[in-house]
Amino acid sequence: MSSCVRYYRSKRATVSRVHTIKAGESVGYGRSFMAARDTQVATVTIGYADGIPRDLSERGGSVLIRGRRVPIVGRICMDQLTVDVSGIEDVQQGDTVTLIGEDGGLRITAGEIAKRTGTITNEIVCALGTRAVKQYEDDKGTQPQEQLLPRISIIR
Repeated sequence: MSSCVRYYRSKRATVSRVHTIKAGESVGYGRSFMAARDTQVATVTIGYADGIPRDLSERGGSVLIRGRRVPIVGRICMDQLTVDVSGIEDVQQGDTVTLIGEDGGLRITAGEIAKRTGTITNEIVCALGTRAVKQYEDDKGTQPQEQLLPRISIIR
């Protein structure tokens, strides 16, 4: 039986830094996000070079951290983006950030990102680049191989 790609399963990154910005301070190139109040901000280790659309933050984009949906704030940079984690206690360096996939019963799909950025799902998936690791899974969830590509599931 031949293998086929069934769906794009997940895209994850990690928190590299957490800090507080004061009301009136900014985050992102061009001071694109100005905090209306003191805001806890997490920097995430992924950016547009990894295929995340640059304008996602300006179009209501979000990520999942610790089972909560949080907004992307500031312009998405080449290798990082920032999110407002004010409503989540104890976010710390090393925490997992889900850009596509499920966390705590919540879900973000490539289709959602495509709709927000005015494109199609395939463009989002194809843009996710070769810098991340792809993990392949068979129908039993085992990972028979690993390559330098984004994570997808292969059903046998």
